[in-house]
Amino acid sequence: MRFFDKKGITKTELAGLMLATVAILIIINPFINVTKIAKASTDVEKCRLSIVAASMDISYGVKAWKFTLFTARAPNPFRIDCSKRYAYISEDVVSADDVDKEIPKIEDNEPEERERLLKDFVLGEMTKCWRSFGDASDKVYMASPEEGGGSVEPGEDEAACFACSEVLISEDFQATELRDFYAYANNKMRLTGESYVEFLTGGSSPGITEDKSITLEPGQQWSTIFMLKELENSAFLPLFRNNLPKINSGIVNCFMVAEDDDGNLVQAKYGGASIGCENGIDGFVFGKVAAGYDKNTILGLGGTDVRFPMTVRFIPTEEVFKPRGQCDRLY
Repeated sequence: MRFFDKKGITKTELAGLMLATVAILIIINPFINVTKIAKASTDVEKCRLSIVAASMDISYGVKAWKFTLFTARAPNPFRIDCSKRYAYISEDVVSADDVDKEIPKIEDNEPEERERLLKDFVLGEMTKCWRSFGDASDKVYMASPEEGGGSVEPGEDEAACFACSEVLISEDFQATELRDFYAYANNKMRLTGESYVEFLTGGSSPGITEDKSITLEPGQQWSTIFMLKELENSAFLPLFRNNLPKINSGIVNCFMVAEDDDGNLVQAKYGGASIGCENGIDGFVFGKVAAGYDKNTILGLGGTDVRFPMTVRFIPTEEVFKPRGQCDRLY
């Protein structure tokens, strides 16, 4: 006997249809996640390519033997096309790029696995940010954030920042400590065969002597930002040029990655203020020192020796905006 009228379906047929629908959803769900992840990767690469184009130094001049006379820079017509991302952490899942990933609860007796998954999430956010900016171009400081917006060159004693993502933690989240983060990043390998420290500093893995731990708390908001800080010395004062860090020096937290007396890469204290880390920092910092440029290139005379520490940071959002915070200018 039919459950519906003659044109309807039986209970058995309805149950079969529901089971088939569930089966289809189970089958296609991984493909949906793959599509979302692919779109997120495409957005990162789109941002990266816009950084490369907007960082081009467009100039013209008159060549005379080995010199370029009357050099002038033309406005760069390209603009940065980078969207800020949002991620969410609850007690059960981490949600980023519309993809949810379960995390073990503290009471599930898997605290180390929970901590590892959260460390991987933070490293993932920092990697996407660095991939877009710091790894895209050493001349990213010449880029213009918007059409007609001018240069993002920080200027003396300023730090210019680009917001890559905001991470919001729900009120039901149980506080979790992320311990010895830099040592973890130094030993965690990426698919490319290099560690996260190697990728995020542009150099080999150092011996981590100063590590860092933070605690993620319910109700917090964290920001992943790319920051530029300008250091400069006058070309007419060569005796003071040693104050500048070496080009392509790595940065881990607010320490320079340098060689010790035995030739091993270690963290060497350089000075937090020069890198943009005054009075310590809540959160994590990776990066490197980019080459500068000569501000006065006419006949190759004069000019200024410049370094740009480029760092990617995972810090509390309040650190970005409070007085004497991390960023003097935020894009």
